[in-house]
Amino acid sequence: MMALVTRGFYCECGPALTRLLTAMVTLLPIMRPRHRPAPLGEFELLVLLAVLSLGDGAYPLAVARDIETRAGRKVSRAAVLITLERLEDKELVSSRYGDPTPERGGRPKRFFTVRARGIQAVRESLARIQTMTAGLEDVLKAR
Repeated sequence: MMALVTRGFYCECGPALTRLLTAMVTLLPIMRPRHRPAPLGEFELLVLLAVLSLGDGAYPLAVARDIETRAGRKVSRAAVLITLERLEDKELVSSRYGDPTPERGGRPKRFFTVRARGIQAVRESLARIQTMTAGLEDVLKAR
């Protein structure tokens, strides 16, 4: 019998099992399971829909204005930027910097684009909403 202590694991076993367990523990960080991102929150969904709507001209101020115009919800540029950065961390959007402009004091605008995973997340969110509202047409219709 041998004792195996590696990365916080302890096991008393034979040499063959020790080698196998050592290999498995070494590969654990490499073999992360692909998991689906958490469902979108309401504001994340609004931001993604606005970015899709704006196309190539999607920068935080334009996204905030689009949400205000189309959804009637007042939002700050900072809230939009924080959400876009969170969506970028989740790999749902990507960003690029445009050319510096004199109107912005020589600073470039940061433009956002929805990635394929972002479009899929929007589809899943909308499907969830559709599923939950099915059969509630009478209750939800305007009176």
